[in-house]
Amino acid sequence: MIISCCYIYALLVNIWTTDKVYSQVTINGVIGGSVLLPCASKRHEHKLQDINIHWRHNASMPVYDIFKGKGSVEHQEPRFKNKTDIFPYDFVRGNFSIQLNKLIHTDAGVYECYIIHSGEHVNVLLLVNESTEAKEAGGGNKSEETNIVLISITVLCVFVVVLSISLFVYKWFYKTSRSQLSYYVSEELEPVNQNHHN
Repeated sequence: MIISCCYIYALLVNIWTTDKVYSQVTINGVIGGSVLLPCASKRHEHKLQDINIHWRHNASMPVYDIFKGKGSVEHQEPRFKNKTDIFPYDFVRGNFSIQLNKLIHTDAGVYECYIIHSGEHVNVLLLVNESTEAKEAGGGNKSEETNIVLISITVLCVFVVVLSISLFVYKWFYKTSRSQLSYYVSEELEPVNQNHHN
């Protein structure tokens, strides 16, 4: 839902903005990973002292600023602290991309790069997904837990079956032994009784 709203917002900005929006891209990232948010000017040569760039998240949140060719985090939103990298050696060639690190779900949304000195504007839609490794690991843990449960149930069933067979054999043996004992006792006692009658 949030991603859909961000996408619609980006489209509306494209339609209604007065800036020269010449680029809109969608970037996919994963939780805990890094992504490059691209921003490049159509002009290929820039003077460092003229370069002024503003990166914003969802229209208003300051992500990174570049003033006169130098990076500035003075107005940076605290949640982006130590999460952004810039590439100053590319500024003169018109590349003002930034790298966003340690991605979390709330990093998803529309990032806008305002190239103030040339009047250009770039939109980047960032989608943040679970990493495939995390999914596989999660699936692996569940699978491992399932295997442990199945093994436990199997062992318990085998134990119950063995116990039942043991009890059955014991009862059968006990019953057989008693009946044989009764037979032998009755055989032993019978002549004694006959002697008494004589």
